Amino acid sequence: MTINSGKTNNHANSNAMAQSLKQTNAMPLASGASAHDISRTNRVATATFALALGLCLLSVVGYAQATHDVAHDARHTFSFPCH
Repeated sequence: MTINSGKTNNHANSNAMAQSLKQTNAMPLASGASAHDISRTNRVATATFALALGLCLLSVVGYAQATHDVAHDARHTFSFPCH
């Protein structure tokens, strides 16, 4: 029976774990490209789109009360009961 100190085994295990993590981090996306292959242009375009969408949502929410007030005043103008 051979007894190992475990030093060599632990080093081999950590190398195997590191290799496994490298393979896991580079999993292919649905398009076939790995996560590391996403171009800077694509990231900038996605961030720009997200920013534009966020600003649109903020402006809609910000003007929601004004829009409601205009519609409410229009109902009164046309003598339509709203209360």
